[in-house]
Amino acid sequence: MSDGIGTGATVAFDTSTFTGKITDMKIDGEEVPVVDKTGMSDTGFRCKDFGVLAEPPEVTLETIFDVDALPPAPGTKDRITITFRGGGTYNGTGAITSRSASIPLEDVMTGSFKFKFDGLEGPTFTAGSP
Repeated sequence: MSDGIGTGATVAFDTSTFTGKITDMKIDGEEVPVVDKTGMSDTGFRCKDFGVLAEPPEVTLETIFDVDALPPAPGTKDRITITFRGGGTYNGTGAITSRSASIPLEDVMTGSFKFKFDGLEGPTFTAGSP
């Protein structure tokens, strides 16, 4: 059981050898479009309907920056697998959309990169062991 703690989570790519030390991870939620169906005769509130096709999420990963272990270049397509403490996984195909680094004086260098799921294969969540 993970007890809701992120420690122990890992990220792996199918084709990249990137093995950065992850310090923080954010997974944006899936989102469906909100369609305005308000007509001239409607009163009170605008009328809304909801799309069927969700926008796939994006994962933002913060890492310890290492010039010998850079994440793949933007545009690189791959499959990403996030494994949570307790064995649950979240994976699917997509591409790196951005990467950046912060190089401060007398402090740890950090990097950030984003992976956007393409919706072609996943993302799929698999629960871990209880």
